[in-house]
Amino acid sequence: MTDLLEHDEIERALLTGLGAAIYHPSVMLRRQSVLEIGGYRQEFSIGSEDLDLFLRLAERGRLANLAEPLLRYREHMSKAGRARVAQSMAGARRAIADAHRRRGLPAPEGVLTGEPRIYNLAEVSSTWGWWALGAGYPSTARKHAMVSLTRNPFSPATWKLLLCTIRGR
Repeated sequence: MTDLLEHDEIERALLTGLGAAIYHPSVMLRRQSVLEIGGYRQEFSIGSEDLDLFLRLAERGRLANLAEPLLRYREHMSKAGRARVAQSMAGARRAIADAHRRRGLPAPEGVLTGEPRIYNLAEVSSTWGWWALGAGYPSTARKHAMVSLTRNPFSPATWKLLLCTIRGR
């Protein structure tokens, strides 16, 4: 779940490359608005076409998120955004640069710079574990903590996650 609920904070996050400002699978859009901006642009790769769409929609109207979660999202290591991280980052850089140019803003500095970081299964499992624990699913969090622990048994952060899952918070 995102804590970004209002248009200004969502747009700011999108313009700076902060991920998960809007969760694409739960989006409700006005069809006419999407048609007026030309819909998804094919020149954007998997993983950045939604960012480009949301940035263009933000120029035409207000974006918002609901505080109540509407979706349970299954994360996995082979999803497109992970499998094609370099391609996704290149598309995201372009979408953000295009949005700055359309708005007459200076080119963004330090946004999605450098080489994409490839996260290993231990790191990703740890992140998923904390998410599950925060959402109130300690048994799921424990499963992810164990995966992370088997891959990285000397990580104090992973041990902390496991202890928190046993405690249930």
